[in-house]
Formats: sequence, structure tokens, C-alpha cells
Amino acid sequence: MSMPDEEEWYLAPIPLGYYSYPDLLNGAIHIEDIAEINDAMRVESENRWRLNEAMKPNGG
Repeated sequence: MSMPDEEEWYLAPIPLGYYSYPDLLNGAIHIEDIAEINDAMRVESENRWRLNEAMKPNGG
């Protein structure tokens, strides 16, 4: 698993409710959890895109 250096990788799950900023600061959330959450978010995004493409006239 690759670990981006950007803050966005750590912060992106927060507005989606996966964890809170204080959880990130106080160590309640671990780097492995953040990696898994980001992987799940990426898969969900890809699945949404595929569904939208499949629902277009003529299959995309």
C-alpha cells in the first residue's frame, strides 16, 4: 500500500464521517485504518463512476 504525503489523504475521510479530526490528533485512528478507509473510498468512487457510465444511453 502506498502512502501519499499530502494532508488530503488524512483529511478526506473526515467530512464523510469516517472519523473526526480530534480522533486523528489524539491517536484514536491509526494509519492502517486511514489506509483502509481511503482504499474503500477509492473503490466506492470507481463503482459509482462505473454505475453512472453503465446507465448512460448505449452503455456509456
